[in-house]
Amino acid sequence: MLPVAIPGLATALALILAYGNVNFLRQSYGFILIGHILFTLPFMVRTVCSAFQRPDLLAIEEAARTLGASFTQRFLGVLVPAIFPSILAGILMVFTLSIGEFNLTWMLHTPLTRTLPVGLADSYASMRIEVGSAYTLIFILVILPILWVLQGVANWVQNRYGN
Repeated sequence: MLPVAIPGLATALALILAYGNVNFLRQSYGFILIGHILFTLPFMVRTVCSAFQRPDLLAIEEAARTLGASFTQRFLGVLVPAIFPSILAGILMVFTLSIGEFNLTWMLHTPLTRTLPVGLADSYASMRIEVGSAYTLIFILVILPILWVLQGVANWVQNRYGN
C-alpha cells in the first residue's frame, strides 16, 4: 500500500533527479507519460491482484490445468476473461486519477511539452480568464466522451461477464 501514499510531486522529483539529464526523454511527452504510469501503476496492480486472488478463479484455473490446457491457454482463455471486469475497472480508475494528477504534470512539463492542464493553470495564473475558460471547455469536451465510453464498456463487460 506504500506506493499509493507517495504523492505525485515526489514521483516527479524522483524522475527528474534520475532521468532529467536525458534530453531526448526530458523534452518529450514520453517523460510525462512515464510519470503518470509510475504514479497510477499501484492502483492498477491492486485492482487486478485482488481479482486474481478470488478462490473460485483458482478452482477454475486448476480445472483447466487438469484438462491439459497450457499456461497460455489458461491465462488467455480462463484467467483474463474472468478478471476482465476488474481490468476495465482498473483502467477507468487509472485514467481518472491520471487526469486529476496536476502536480506531477506541472513538475514534468517543459515549454516543449505543454499539456492542457498546465495551459489551464497558466491562463488562470496570468489572469487570462477568457483563455482559461476556453481551456476548460476543451478539457471537458475531450475528457467527458472518453469517460462515458470507458464507463459504457465497463458496464457492458459487467453485464456480459458479471463479476
